[in-house]
Amino acid sequence: MDLSIILQKAAGGEPLNDEERSFLREYRPGGETEIGELKNQLQSALSERDSVRNELAALHFRNSVFRLAGEHKFTDPDYLEYLCQKEGIDPDSAECSGEFMEKLRDTSPRFFKIELAPGPDHSVSAAGNTDAPRSIASMLAEVPSYSE
Repeated sequence: MDLSIILQKAAGGEPLNDEERSFLREYRPGGETEIGELKNQLQSALSERDSVRNELAALHFRNSVFRLAGEHKFTDPDYLEYLCQKEGIDPDSAECSGEFMEKLRDTSPRFFKIELAPGPDHSVSAAGNTDAPRSIASMLAEVPSYSE
C-alpha cells in the first residue's frame, strides 16, 4: 500500500476503505530507527535548553551579587557570591540581603570599603605654628649647643 495514494484519496474527499484506515493507524514514518533518532534529537535539544536556562540563572545570580557588592561597598564580589550560595541568600531580596550584609559587616569588616576624611592640614603644626613643616637638618641647626 502506498501512502501517497492514500493521502491523495483523502485530500480529494474520497472515503477510505478499512484496509487503508488500518494502514494509516499502524503507519510509522521511517520505521523504529528514525523514531529513535528523533527521540535522541529531542532529548539533546531539551538537555541543551536546560543547560542554557541554568547558565542564564547563574549569570543573573552573579550580576545580582555584583550589584549588591557595589551597593554595600563590599570589596570581593566573588567571595560574596560564594557566601550567598553557601547561606542560600537571594541577592535580589532587599530584606534578606540587607540583613545578611549587616551581619557580614560586623563579622568581616575588612571586606568593606570605608570612606576616610583627609587628615589635618600639614601647613599647620601641632603647636599651632603656621609655618610649613621643616626639614630635620634645619631643626638640628637650631638646637642650642651646650659647652662644658
